[in-house]
Amino acid sequence: MVSTSVNFGIFNDNKQLLFGCLVVVLALSLALCFLCRWRRWTAAIAVAFTLAWVALLLPDTQYYLDIRHVTPDSIVEPFCRENYIWGYILVLMPVPFVLLGLYLRRRRTA
Repeated sequence: MVSTSVNFGIFNDNKQLLFGCLVVVLALSLALCFLCRWRRWTAAIAVAFTLAWVALLLPDTQYYLDIRHVTPDSIVEPFCRENYIWGYILVLMPVPFVLLGLYLRRRRTA
């Protein structure tokens, strides 16, 4: 199993790092959008890359997979969830760009 341990709380302490990551992810998202519009096989690559990106980097994915069989009275929610907001934004940012690229591709071919 793939296990990632990403500490997205670091973005609360270092705003320059957050801005740099936002720029990089935005550029990546735009490139994925253009890949979706270019050819059918590049759209498949962009969708596969986006799914892998989200699956590998989404915080707490492995945590929730490990605790899905716990009893209902156990505490399963991690504390300080607000520290992960920027991480969720960065990880999920390519998804709407890929969906937009697929939609525009569909409208172009119709």
